[in-house]
Amino acid sequence: MSHSHHDSTSVVRTHYDDIQFAIDSRYKVTRVLGKGTYGVVCLAYEANDNSNRKIAIKKVMKIFTNETLVKRAMRELKLMRHFRGHRNIISLFDLDMVKHAPYDGLYCYQELMDLDLARVIQGPIELTDFHVQSITYQILCGVKYIHSARVIHRDLKPGNILVNSQGVVKICDFGLARGINEDTESERIKITRYVLGTPPKDLVIRIASVYAWDYFAASVQYPKIPFGELYPMANNGALDLIELLLQFDPSVRPSAVDCLNHSYFNFVRSIEDEPVSKEYFDFSFEKLSNTELEVELREEVKSFRKEVRNEPYTPTNYTRGKRSSGARSSQSQYHYQPRTQFAKKEDGTLTTTVDEKRHEIWKALLPEIDHGLDREFEIDDDSRWPKLELDEVDSALADTPNDKAPGDDGITGKVLKMAWLNKDFKERFFKLLQACVKFGYHPKVWRHGIIVVIPKPKKPDYSMPRAYRPISLLKIPSKVLEKIIQKRMTKLTTHLLPPEQYGGKQGYCATDAVLELVQRIETSKEKNFSYAH
Repeated sequence: MSHSHHDSTSVVRTHYDDIQFAIDSRYKVTRVLGKGTYGVVCLAYEANDNSNRKIAIKKVMKIFTNETLVKRAMRELKLMRHFRGHRNIISLFDLDMVKHAPYDGLYCYQELMDLDLARVIQGPIELTDFHVQSITYQILCGVKYIHSARVIHRDLKPGNILVNSQGVVKICDFGLARGINEDTESERIKITRYVLGTPPKDLVIRIASVYAWDYFAASVQYPKIPFGELYPMANNGALDLIELLLQFDPSVRPSAVDCLNHSYFNFVRSIEDEPVSKEYFDFSFEKLSNTELEVELREEVKSFRKEVRNEPYTPTNYTRGKRSSGARSSQSQYHYQPRTQFAKKEDGTLTTTVDEKRHEIWKALLPEIDHGLDREFEIDDDSRWPKLELDEVDSALADTPNDKAPGDDGITGKVLKMAWLNKDFKERFFKLLQACVKFGYHPKVWRHGIIVVIPKPKKPDYSMPRAYRPISLLKIPSKVLEKIIQKRMTKLTTHLLPPEQYGGKQGYCATDAVLELVQRIETSKEKNFSYAH
């Protein structure tokens, strides 16, 4: 790594020779996130920013080698600049040209997101209907804004939709239209036909693709499958929206605005999140020659750098959609405010603040009780509990998922397991657990957790507090102690409980009880015995 001055502005640049990066020294690269034929993306942070905000720096290479690449680069920059500031569109907050031979690259500085929607969908965590509503709503807000500028994304797919840990969704990768080979198109047509059935002949003749036209005209006729049969557990509102969107005839499909007005989004919708672009996007640069495009692109970078340096990037401006005072008039200037879904009070009126809503939900779902946990108690030194053994802790840790949501200390199952491998930590933690088991003590610091309130699916009125359910996120060390006690209690009661009891017995669950009940009923019927209804 080295430093140098390369241009007339005397900007100090840091060179990372192993990845051929030479960027403004205000940014520090930490690692490579990905590489491709025409670029590399690195994780970095702004050295002078006390927040240590992480960013993604994408180096696009060989952009001046042919007209297609330079047009794609120009399209990407101009579109991101035009849409800059919208909460659901990825923000570009700095640009720079490659300052070393062959001078055919570009550095794009973008906000960093955690992962794309494809990974979320394919991941192990099941999305609730609320998640689907929120994600889909945010995508539609972004699409509405894009369409209002008379722009079509042309490559909107889960891989081009980014998500962060706060659930904010952003559309990315503009101007990167991709071709579809014949095999892929054939497979998509088959899936379309399977789900929607064979389209009427008057629609088939209107299909632009000759290949698709021939395929539908010559294929076996299929009936349409009701979406309720394909997805029996889905929200009825979601099924209705899918029915509207998946139409063979494009002229009857709803627009992004129509979708946003659908009742499916009533719970998550907030009108201030749905601005439109004040100007149409100008595609006139598409007609320029390759030489003219190169000049135009360099001017675009220069202009953008001047703009962002006059009005420095701050997290509030871009993660919450607030435009700076120095923004161009063509941009949508709006302020994103957090949504407050109102809750009904006992008298039927609605809450007006987040604190009021929190109070109503707390009162309905978590009434005050005398739990007695904070009382003083006598420690029984003559405990009859067997001494805790290491293998009990090993077993409890093994049963703790690595990715289980942590409590307010942020310690996950994976972190605790890694710490357990350390001799000093293992000794201290084991002694603590031994004392807890021996004296029947639950440390006060472990008694506090985070309560997350999530909406129950398919509730008609989400202003009612009981349309939600609370989930407690407890500290993982406390969960380990809980597992140790639970296993001991189960073992002790195994030979004390009657055979007809299934609760609290190791290796049994509610399903076993139901199966036993059904078997007894069927046996009684076969023998003509009377049985209770």
